[in-house]
Amino acid sequence: NITSPVMEQHQKHPEGNKLIIQYMLDHYRLPKDFESLLWLSQVLQAEGMRIAAEHFRSQMPRIMGSLYWQIDDCWPVASWSGMDYFGNWKALHYYAQRFYNPVLVAAIDSGQVLNVYGISDLSQPVDSVLRWAVYSYDGKTVEQGEIPLKLEPRSSRIIFTRALDKLRKDFAQNEVYFYCELIKGDKTLSSSIHHFSELKRVSLPSPEIKKKVSIQGKKIVISLETTKFAKDVYLSASGLKGRFSDNFFDMIPAKKYEVEFLADGEIDASSFEQTLNIISLRDSY
Repeated sequence: NITSPVMEQHQKHPEGNKLIIQYMLDHYRLPKDFESLLWLSQVLQAEGMRIAAEHFRSQMPRIMGSLYWQIDDCWPVASWSGMDYFGNWKALHYYAQRFYNPVLVAAIDSGQVLNVYGISDLSQPVDSVLRWAVYSYDGKTVEQGEIPLKLEPRSSRIIFTRALDKLRKDFAQNEVYFYCELIKGDKTLSSSIHHFSELKRVSLPSPEIKKKVSIQGKKIVISLETTKFAKDVYLSASGLKGRFSDNFFDMIPAKKYEVEFLADGEIDASSFEQTLNIISLRDSY
């Protein structure tokens, strides 16, 4: 229990646990159990850091960088760290891989308008294509389009803008979401999702994620697809030492995702698949 003596002993902020719950319920539904509460608290932290980092990066050259508090911990504790005391990556550390990517696309709500920023910290121009779409949470396409563009070195600019109500058309705020990605060839450089409503007001469908595990050289590769939107997809392999190359990521229908498991030793693919567990935000309540 989050209010048990041992949990309060591991929280050094006098109102830390209360604030975590308060902010969590501003955005998400009440988690169903203790494990889900701990998991969702990581997502809450990571989303807050993402919003701040993307805002700072969108303001280039007025702001040319940021650091977040903090990377790791000196003892097992509830804190702002991106990695725990044992070196395990929390949601924040996986998010940071994406929001500090040298090339970034960020959909930022400015009130009545959604602005999509194309951001590059590279020293060379980047020729790419912006693909965008409005989807319903159960998988229908409302509208989509693409824009060829060039990102200048070390710069940020608005590459797409539209009024929020025009994007939603006749749909309610909790029925649809906005998705965009920067594409170069067959590679996705960066992607971003904007929810028109707090997710606690969205009736998320069960995503029905399909998985396939294969061995590619010395790597274990997990291929994933979903029939419906899946928020903060989380992979775990109980009892196995190693980490996943990506985690806590969003999935949209008709798009293939690949994640590697970086094992500390040799692992058989069939035994790995038996221990592999996949959840998303929908499973937290």
